[in-house]
Amino acid sequence: MNDWITIAIFALITYTYIQFQILKGKQTKQALILGAFLALFDLIVENLGGILNLWTTKGSILFLGYTPIEVTITAIFSGAILYHLIPEKNKWQTTFIASLAIATLGMTMEKVLIEKQLLTYYYNWNSIYALIAYFATFVLMFKARKVIANKIKP
Repeated sequence: MNDWITIAIFALITYTYIQFQILKGKQTKQALILGAFLALFDLIVENLGGILNLWTTKGSILFLGYTPIEVTITAIFSGAILYHLIPEKNKWQTTFIASLAIATLGMTMEKVLIEKQLLTYYYNWNSIYALIAYFATFVLMFKARKVIANKIKP
């Protein structure tokens, strides 16, 4: 099994366990909406990066433009998990620290993908830019979670 598939399966299993074993299916719709939003956002950013030749990925079973389908699947379930991890009422400090922690994890995962030759950076794109991009993405996800929680009822 390739690494991309392993990551996607891990995200699916983790989401399923949290959603149905711990939360007993509560707020499934809202969680999956945030996951879909993250996946769409990621798909746009990854394809834009591919078009601009900032990075390239290899080893997927199927690409959606420049994006491995396994990354899109991972984003759906990771975003859904994130919905449940973000406190309903959080202060800017929570958003800042949590987004920085998630961004650091994302940057670290990219380093592993680079070492495994599944991801390559070009044109001075580097881990610091990745950290900033992940940070901005997850600040946006915190804001999107608030909108989803207020607009979409269970």
